Amino acid sequence: MKAIARFTLLVLLLFVLASTGAWAGTVLVGSLDLLPTNPGVTDSLTLTNLTGAGAPYTDQGLTLTDIQLTVNNTVQSFSDLPSLSSESSDTPYSSITSLDLTGTLNDSATPLLVTVNGQKEEIGPTFSIVSYSGSALDTAGACTATGSGCPHYDVFANATAVPEPAELALLGTSVSLLWIRRRKATA
Repeated sequence: MKAIARFTLLVLLLFVLASTGAWAGTVLVGSLDLLPTNPGVTDSLTLTNLTGAGAPYTDQGLTLTDIQLTVNNTVQSFSDLPSLSSESSDTPYSSITSLDLTGTLNDSATPLLVTVNGQKEEIGPTFSIVSYSGSALDTAGACTATGSGCPHYDVFANATAVPEPAELALLGTSVSLLWIRRRKATA
């Protein structure tokens, strides 16, 4: 009987630990798109904030701040970008061989608690894209004036699921029962 009780408590503890850590990952907060300003000659980059009411992942509006776009080793700053808005780069580009984007969410130095797909998660406080470095991202012939066929980059923030109070209570109960059982066995 003791073996069954120990096994049951162990399985319960493992379940609780697995369920609280299983949702760590990333959350889509925006997109960066290469669009032709003069098709076949110059292009611009458009940053879009995808947070807020009706957004695909989080319905809490977040402001993208401290935005640093580095193109071909030249840094360009964007103004703060509120939820569900876009801004295009001021500089037209004829050839892009390297690209990087970083910034902060809500001008915060600490993670933010938001609801993502119905689950409370801590995200940020920073966002980024996967850096690009390689052959030129010229849109001559590959990209239409409406943007189809153009390079697109998702902008992500790191996310960690926040355990529900019931999960924490279950974990605490499991640990305390194991401790009481062990104490009785040694007494």
